[in-house]
Amino acid sequence: LLCNCNDSIAYFLKMSSPKNPQNNLAESIKTATLLRDLRSIAERHRTSLASWLFLVGSLIFLLDGFLELSESISIHALLHLTASVLFTIGSALFIPHKN
Repeated sequence: LLCNCNDSIAYFLKMSSPKNPQNNLAESIKTATLLRDLRSIAERHRTSLASWLFLVGSLIFLLDGFLELSESISIHALLHLTASVLFTIGSALFIPHKN
């Protein structure tokens, strides 16, 4: 999904025209900075999406733990529910905060 930033920078440097080298260098630096910033944004969104998916999966396991406990009370059901609660709390704490 994400491009290799170094390859993109090399491509833009290669494709720049040599008409005005000083302006060309400035534009290349701006482009490289933009690509780096876009990659950083994409990484943050990917991390956020992964964290939210993990939380949803944890909530499904929690629901499964409650359903198992409602069918019969056993040590296994209590352990399942306890682990699911802890897993859900941990997943919620891993969701990145907006900066």
